[in-house]
Amino acid sequence: MDPVLYCMYLDKPMRDHVLLQTTARLNRPYEDENGRPKPSGFIIDFVGIFENLEKALQFDSNDIEGVVEDIELLKGRFQELIAEVRKTYLPIIAGKKKDKLYEAVLEYFMEESVREDFYTFFRELSEIYDIISPDAFLRPFIDDYETTAEMYRTVKENFENRVVSGREFSRKTAKLVQEHTASGKIQSSLEVTEINEELLKKIEESKASDTEKVFNLIKSINKAVAESTRQPYLISIGEKAWEVAENFKKRQQDTIDALEELKNLINEINQARREQAEKDIPDDVFSVYWTMKTYGVEAPEEKANQMLTVLKQYPYYSDSEAHEREIRKELYKVLLGSGSYDDMAEAKELVEKILRVLKSV
Repeated sequence: MDPVLYCMYLDKPMRDHVLLQTTARLNRPYEDENGRPKPSGFIIDFVGIFENLEKALQFDSNDIEGVVEDIELLKGRFQELIAEVRKTYLPIIAGKKKDKLYEAVLEYFMEESVREDFYTFFRELSEIYDIISPDAFLRPFIDDYETTAEMYRTVKENFENRVVSGREFSRKTAKLVQEHTASGKIQSSLEVTEINEELLKKIEESKASDTEKVFNLIKSINKAVAESTRQPYLISIGEKAWEVAENFKKRQQDTIDALEELKNLINEINQARREQAEKDIPDDVFSVYWTMKTYGVEAPEEKANQMLTVLKQYPYYSDSEAHEREIRKELYKVLLGSGSYDDMAEAKELVEKILRVLKSV
């Protein structure tokens, strides 16, 4: 039997183990090319077996509960969930101007518990949608369902720090979202662009809310870090951005402060890129230099150059414990021996930070 089997037609009486084994074929695990599991199978009953399932399957009712659900029951559950959408989630954006919808969604879902409840809610809603679609029954609910899917994508992309791909959705929901991406109601007024000298000017001139600007800069920095194979110093900047993002999402930092800190990090990235181009030194040496500089070490370029020979001598520090040990030892010598640090705990923190950055080169 093909594991992708979805639909089965029953045209003769069955009962007990024969019926259970036959219907179980529809529940075989299957994932499509995007890793999405098959949510259910579909049985068309021509002989009325499921009008009295417990009689057809002489087992304990607890054992067969949930094995087969009547499509009408699923439609009823879908209506219940849409009623909750209209009561709880659609009011978030009701009456808002188009340029305020995105901000309203971000503000509402700032609490982690609220987001987790929504994720659980939407998973059930989308699974049932996939089972029922394309039944004409869904027509009165499509707009509300599509808006809820847009909310889900917006929340995931901003709070989980990643782009929501098609595999995040059930198959039919992914298609619906894809078809309406450009024309959706909930759209950011800011694009996630490459970090350069013009970015902050664009942010300043934008009419987007400060909340939206914060999330946009977080995503911009995350994107830069993810593409930072030739700019490993961005790893430590990314860590700072992560701290700002976490404090902001937990409301431990207000919007204005978070926005200013992120602008400073953008300036730091631009400054680092300028200096790396001017100094024309290897990536690993520049990473040591920049990390020392941001920690306030005196003469950071001189100390980074002292490490040049050591880095060449022990090039496999990312994979070899022996090489990493030698690099660590030399870093302590450079920092403690020069009088830059007299606190061993502070020196250790910086050494570990430098090693973490170096391993990303």
